[in-house]
Amino acid sequence: MSARVPVSGAERRSGGWSLRWKVFGAFVLVSVVAPLLAAGIGQRVVLRTLEVQSHARLVATARGIAGQLGRTWTLQYDASGAPATAAADTRLHDVVVVAAEATGAVVAVAGEDGVVLVSFPRRRDVTAMGPAIREVLSVGHVQCAMPSKRCGLPTPFHVRTVLGGYPIRVAGVTVGAVVLASPVREVQAAALFPQKVFFESWMFGIALSLLLGLVLAGGITRPLRAMAQAAEGISRGDFRHRVPPGPRDEIGLLAAAFNRMAGRLERVLAARRDLLAAVSHELRTPLTSIQGFVQALRDGVVDEEAVERTYGIIDEEIARLRRLIEDLFELAKLEAGQVTLRLLPCAAAELVESAAERGRALIGRDGPVIALDVAGDAGVLLADPDRIFQVLSNLVQNALRFTPAQGRITLRARGWEPGAPAGGERVRFEVEDTGVGIAPEDVEHIFERFYTVDRSRSRPNAGTGLGLAIAREIVRAHGGTISVESRVGQGSTFRIDLPRSGPRAAEVPPPQATSAAGRRGRRG
Repeated sequence: MSARVPVSGAERRSGGWSLRWKVFGAFVLVSVVAPLLAAGIGQRVVLRTLEVQSHARLVATARGIAGQLGRTWTLQYDASGAPATAAADTRLHDVVVVAAEATGAVVAVAGEDGVVLVSFPRRRDVTAMGPAIREVLSVGHVQCAMPSKRCGLPTPFHVRTVLGGYPIRVAGVTVGAVVLASPVREVQAAALFPQKVFFESWMFGIALSLLLGLVLAGGITRPLRAMAQAAEGISRGDFRHRVPPGPRDEIGLLAAAFNRMAGRLERVLAARRDLLAAVSHELRTPLTSIQGFVQALRDGVVDEEAVERTYGIIDEEIARLRRLIEDLFELAKLEAGQVTLRLLPCAAAELVESAAERGRALIGRDGPVIALDVAGDAGVLLADPDRIFQVLSNLVQNALRFTPAQGRITLRARGWEPGAPAGGERVRFEVEDTGVGIAPEDVEHIFERFYTVDRSRSRPNAGTGLGLAIAREIVRAHGGTISVESRVGQGSTFRIDLPRSGPRAAEVPPPQATSAAGRRGRRG
């Protein structure tokens, strides 16, 4: 069951941003802002790479033109570099036009004095290329692939043009220069389509990321809000609250652990209520009986012959109350781990023999047969002999209550190890009877406090209903286990497995609250 707990606006405002929006904000920073910065840096790197590649291409073109002109320079051009004939002028113009059309750049050829002899396209302000021409004539190349102020280029070439140049040499002497200039916008146009596709894809990815961010943030915080609401309900005393199961991630595991904790709390409280009810019932019955007999004695309605018998009944009820209180106190100490075991080497055979003798003393000659079956490998174990005798005696007494006079009770002891036929690091005790047996629906609750199949407790010498619960805690304190197998009408077998070397901390399970401590049980 799940319930929603309203959260006031003041609580929301006092807490600042909710976790959902914090998670969403972090997601935006990671998936939007970071890629945006990376895209900006990447775009600058791409453009710079394109400019460097364009510069290299212009330099290569300038070198080709310079080499072509240098082979015939002394034949067709005068000392200043000007064409000596009309044919030479036409040829120079054709070379420049072809180069300009092939590269899309402004191509200029200058003489050794830096004067531009021919350029194309003519509409460009080629005089602005003067600094680049002089640089080629002096150092042999253009040092700035992307001109800056130190390159001395005025508008429109300044910070807008990629330059490339190469000197014209004859016999190792520089006689002119070829310079090419390509506007940045033309370089950028080469990458315009990929950039457009990238930008559109990126914007779509951003929108999708924002949508997914909202969904993921809601998915992360929704179970947390449910847990907060359930915790609020539990804090008000309503232990029915549960968190809806989620995916098997960390939050889903947390929700499952929360539900287990809530269920355990609910069972503990139910067990406490049942225990109080059971204790109240167990106390009320003998107290009512005592009160009734005392009142009868006081009123003089009891015959003189029955007075002693009445006092005997009162004494039995008082003894029953004393046993109940002592058993409750002992069980509480065992479950709290406040009982110190007196560990001594114990012979398994002696323990079962003592328990059998105790049983025979209780029944005298009229009762079931109590037999022993001790294997040679039972050996010795380290345990508290008084406590183990207490457990075995309790099991024998339970068997006596539910086994007919013609029946049989067998106490066994042998060495045991999981997977091995005999011997080993453990000792197994068994108390088997041929009594009425236990119904399957009662077996799983048989070790719970006050659980008895005999609901009326009308049998003579009925126990307090705590014996098996005490036996379980004593066995646990020794690092062992206790279990039962039973068939209705055929009998029951209680089995105890104890380590020979005594209890170790890792072997002793913590006390567990039972879910039906106040219900009645057959044995104990």
